Amino acid sequence: MADTKGGNLSRLVLKQAGRAKEKILQNLGKADKTTDEIFEEHLQNFNTQQVNATRLHKDINNYLRCIRAMQTASKNLMETLSDIYEKEWVGQDMLYVQAQNNEMLWADLAHKLSDQVVIPLNTYQAQFPEMRKKIDKRGRKLIDFDAERHAVQQMQNNPNRNEAKFIKAKNRWKM
Repeated sequence: MADTKGGNLSRLVLKQAGRAKEKILQNLGKADKTTDEIFEEHLQNFNTQQVNATRLHKDINNYLRCIRAMQTASKNLMETLSDIYEKEWVGQDMLYVQAQNNEMLWADLAHKLSDQVVIPLNTYQAQFPEMRKKIDKRGRKLIDFDAERHAVQQMQNNPNRNEAKFIKAKNRWKM
């Protein structure tokens, strides 16, 4: 059991080292890089959507906090007005009704904003990490593909190549 874990770990480290080497070679211009312009455009759109969704989430939450603060301020104002309003003045009973109505409207606004905007936005944002994992996996597979392609090209150009290794590398590259 320990040997298989050690073997898996060493294989993982070798894979990551190979990918790092391939990325360095590509960045230095020593190896060509497979590009997909359509995918790059979609990736740019994805990144823009993620940034915009994060900004919208932050602003909506700030707006919701402000609504709750206004709700508290409105409640305090109505309490103050009711304290200073004397019983014999006209409209004393209407002041309490107006205060309750205001409180209900502020609470309803906060509740609807939370239900109809914040919860769907959270659901939308929860999809980004999963998609990011898929994008990263695609990037790793592309680097592996480029590395295999470069290995096949090097073997193809080598006149003293081992045919068995060449066929094996070519089959791995085709998969």
